[in-house]
Amino acid sequence: MRAKRPAGPEALSAASGDPTGALHRIEAVGTRTLIARDGLFTPTGVAAGPDGASYVPGKGTPAGSGEVLRIGG
Repeated sequence: MRAKRPAGPEALSAASGDPTGALHRIEAVGTRTLIARDGLFTPTGVAAGPDGASYVPGKGTPAGSGEVLRIGG
């Protein structure tokens, strides 16, 4: 079984090879709020910290060359 491809802007970004990313908050009702975009280059995940901040690993390609960005909190 093939994985389902994303739709919308995410699909355009993935298809174009655009390595930039963005962090959005998505509410239960589907409302989407942009949290951060600047400085997110090849983000590979997100984690919520106990301090209320989001931690985003970026510049993850090639392996061993990444960084972790603290956003908010």
